Amino acid sequence: DAYQRHLVELAGKPLAFAEVGVQSGGSIAMWKAVLGQGVHYYGLDINPRCSQFTDTTTTIVIGDQGDTAMWDHFYGTVTNNLDILVDDGGHQAHQMGVTFHYAFQHINPGGYLITEDIFTHEQYPFLLNAAMSIGWWHGLQRLT
Repeated sequence: DAYQRHLVELAGKPLAFAEVGVQSGGSIAMWKAVLGQGVHYYGLDINPRCSQFTDTTTTIVIGDQGDTAMWDHFYGTVTNNLDILVDDGGHQAHQMGVTFHYAFQHINPGGYLITEDIFTHEQYPFLLNAAMSIGWWHGLQRLT
């Protein structure tokens, strides 16, 4: 319901869409079907076997979402901006925190950064890290 409510307005438009947690590749076709032919899907996963899903509209990056060097590579050489990023990867607070911190500044205006499954036994550290990141960016924007 949440995805339908928030993402329906983007369907049919050219989109840069990233998902952390490719796993068996099932969601790739689903996202392309729901959002339309204009989607370029960027999948990020720690499993090298996910590279098999690469095609002309699908880019797969192999790496650990908790590794800042992987995000530097992704935003520095693969794509600099995204319309949507869905984090359905490792689900540990530090992994979600790194992903959120690196992704937030690369989401295009009107885009979405979605983190799934935050209400686990580790929810507080993730929410604290997210709040700290937002506060840090807010401070930077006031300085510029």
